[in-house]
Amino acid sequence: MTASFTLHFRKQYRWLSSERQAKFDKQLTFLLSNLRHPSLRAKKFDENPI
Repeated sequence: MTASFTLHFRKQYRWLSSERQAKFDKQLTFLLSNLRHPSLRAKKFDENPI
């Protein structure tokens, strides 16, 4: 999986503190390598919505 970011996101990301950037980067690494990592608290969505 790859991540792509909008120009708006990249501008906002630059304004974050280095601590928040590091936290985001850590979670993004988990997301890209293992969607089911416990710290993400991600659940599978219903593929067939009503």
